[in-house]
Amino acid sequence: MSHTVKFMYYPEQEDVRRIIADIRWHVSRQGDHSGTDIVRFPTNEVFDNEDAAMAYIKQHDRGNYDGIAVKFRDFSTVQDTIQIKKLRYKISATLTKKNEYIHIHSVKTRKPIYISCPCCGSKLNKDRLSSNICPLCRTDLRSPSVLQKIKAFDEKIKDYETAIKKEQLKRKDEAEIQWLVKYEYHC
Repeated sequence: MSHTVKFMYYPEQEDVRRIIADIRWHVSRQGDHSGTDIVRFPTNEVFDNEDAAMAYIKQHDRGNYDGIAVKFRDFSTVQDTIQIKKLRYKISATLTKKNEYIHIHSVKTRKPIYISCPCCGSKLNKDRLSSNICPLCRTDLRSPSVLQKIKAFDEKIKDYETAIKKEQLKRKDEAEIQWLVKYEYHC
């Protein structure tokens, strides 16, 4: 047995009693019908984005099937500016370059048939490997320079995403305010 954590979204104008009733209805239809019974509304603060709202919920979660609802600005309905479109294009281009780099530097593209694991020393047939991970010790078989380059791609993408969030905050008055409600149920 386990439990599941879910999130629901509601417009800001939604009645709080309706939100609670809806969460209770979802819990009663899921798993073994036990879970969140009470939804707390701990703050009136409107968070700048969904990530900030999620962080707040994570920080203030009491466990034990706790239900929490907070408001956040939803930028999904706001038209992207030219700057944001450029940043999204850069993310897409960087992801494409990263995937090409990963494919080119895969263990499967190496010339030797047998590859040595740097951690456990096993000799592995590259044709029998299903990934770039040693099946015995779970160590990545790619060189440190390749892993560093992949990490650099990830950091570049993260920087672009941060820039997008900063650009969106310039137009936060245009964003719709929504409730983000966390609930849990037992499976």
